[in-house]
Formats: sequence, C-alpha cells, structure tokens
Amino acid sequence: MDNNNEPIFTLDPPMQRASGLHFVPSENNALRLAERLELTILSHGLPPGYVFGSEQQLARCYQTTYQAVRQALRILQWRDWGRMRRGAEGGLVIHTPNPGMAGKLLALHFSALGLTAKAVEQEQRQLLAKLTEHPVAWALVDSLFAEILAHLRGKHEAPGTDNRALRIARNILQDKTLGQTALGSIDDLCERYSAGKPIVVQALRVLESLDLVIGKRGRAGGFYFSRPGSSAIVKAVYPHFCAHIHDLAPVQDIINAINQVSAQQAASGSGSLAQLTPLHARLKHCRPDQLVALQIESFRTLADLAQLPVLHTLIRCLWLFTIKKNSADEAMAALNVGLIKVSTEQILMAVQKQDADEAGRLVGHYFSEAVLLDL
Repeated sequence: MDNNNEPIFTLDPPMQRASGLHFVPSENNALRLAERLELTILSHGLPPGYVFGSEQQLARCYQTTYQAVRQALRILQWRDWGRMRRGAEGGLVIHTPNPGMAGKLLALHFSALGLTAKAVEQEQRQLLAKLTEHPVAWALVDSLFAEILAHLRGKHEAPGTDNRALRIARNILQDKTLGQTALGSIDDLCERYSAGKPIVVQALRVLESLDLVIGKRGRAGGFYFSRPGSSAIVKAVYPHFCAHIHDLAPVQDIINAINQVSAQQAASGSGSLAQLTPLHARLKHCRPDQLVALQIESFRTLADLAQLPVLHTLIRCLWLFTIKKNSADEAMAALNVGLIKVSTEQILMAVQKQDADEAGRLVGHYFSEAVLLDL
C-alpha cells in the first residue's frame, strides 16, 4: 500500500482562493491516516471482506503509532467503511458504506451550522424545481435530501456497535445544548461518560475529522465545539460519492441547476451586489490562464450572495468530486475561453441589474453550451 505522506487533497493557490476550499493537512497523525486509508480503499478497489490490519502492521507500514492506527480505524468504522474484527487476523473488515452515509455526514454539518430541517427542505424544493426535466438528477437529489432530513429530524437510529468510542462521539453531539461552546478537558469527558482516556480520545478524533470539535492548548486549553468550514465536509463526503456515483452526467445537471438557483436568488435577494463590480472589471482584463479560476470565483460569489448554505455546500462537494473524476486532458479539451468570458460577464451583468429571470436564463444557456464544471 502507498504510505506516501504527501497531502491527498490539493488545489493550486489560485483555485483555493477562487473556490474558498483550503485543504490543509491535519497535524494529527490519526486524522491524516484515516484520510489516506479511506482513499486507498477506493484507489485500489479493495473488495468487501478485505481486512485492513493488523494494527501493528499498519503502524509499521505508515510509520506511525499503534494508537494513531486504532483511532484512524475507528474513524473509518464510524464512516461505515467496515467493522472491527478481533483476534489474530483482526482489523477493519471492509464493506461498501451505506449510500445514505453522505446524507448523514451532511446532516451533521448542517446541524453544527444551526440549520433546521425546515430550512434544508426549503432549499431542496428550490433545487428540485430546476430538475424536473432531469429525472436521474432529480432522483439523486431527492434520495440524498431524504437521508439528510431523516437524520436532522432524528428519524434514523444510530447503527448498533460494540465500540464505545463511537457511541461517546454520538453522545457528545446529542448532549450539546444551545449556545454551548466549551466541551471540557479529556479528564472532564472521561468522568462525564465514565470512560477511559484512550476511548475518549478516539471519540474526539471522530468529531475532529469533521471540524465539529477543536482542541486548544494552554491555560484555557481543552476541547470546544467549532463551527465547521466547507473544506472538512467536502473532503469527508468525497469518498462516499466515489463509492456510489458512477455517472457524471446527472451530477453535472445538479451543478448547473444550483448555479441557476444561486444566480436568480442573488439577483432578487437583499445582499449587496457591489462586490460584483470589481469581479466584472477583473474579467474584462484577465489573462486566459486566469479565466477559469475567476469564473469559479464569480459563481462562488453569487452563491455567497444567494445565502443558500445548503446548496452552496452541496455544489462544493459535487464540484470537487467532478474535477477529481475528470482527467486533466478532458478538462482542458472542454475549455472554451471565449464562451467562458462572455457568458460569465453577461451573467454578472444580469445579476447586477437585478434581472433574476435573465440571470437564470443565461446560466442555463451557458451550461447547455459548455462542459466545463463550475462552482
């Protein structure tokens, strides 16, 4: 297996600035290892029944500690990539994760942002209305949102597991009260959940992997609930999309529809459109090699103005999935510099004029002509 320490998720600096996605490698060995093992399952096509382990073997292979391996495997178990088996031939026994796992991860993210099921459902309706002529994409969105809403409404029971660390991770989230920020020290959590330090640390690693919890050192040290950024959920959902989405066409339809909704909402919303003026000016004078990043920044800015956090998160997840599934050659072949520049300028102008219908029409027309995937 590949034990290279290079970061798996990378974007060049212009694309990071344009997309707002910054994949900074974790300083924690367990989190880095969980990410690498998760993508190893996909890149090597590991079949159900394959055993990741033993823990001692993985520690030697990846030149890390036994404790880091155990924590990493618990994260993969929590993300439904397998179940731990004990004994001489023990380890994480791989299986294909439940298709609804992406919905569960997104639900945790939206819940941490304070979004209610009602707010998520409103954005779902806006998106589905744009997909009536795309039945495969419509069904994909409908099933994903069904999972998200079920978890937000508490209609899904947590899967049974013998692992206490995973139960404690769920309990920490369930026990959070409105406005609570401080979680406490590891000793506090050991006492609260009647568990030993190794178990509590494993639970915290699971929550840290989604930016739901952050550790702080020093006099005011301890663990705190955090407001998660988009990068963590995009990175977490990516492998689950890879495991279950094999046709990029409906994904492209969803991306196009979200961009339409964002442009129309930005044109008709209450947000300040002044920030589009410098974007428009930069488009007029940009070099061809800057154009793709600037177009992505334009669509991201429209999404920010639209104030649709659910759709904005979803399009970022889908965008990363598509650019990693497309080869560089395919992406370059899809570029049409003239179309990108003219269409993006027209879309920004329509939004600035607060002409929602025209903005939606132009986005739809652009994506019917272009193959390029945008954020």
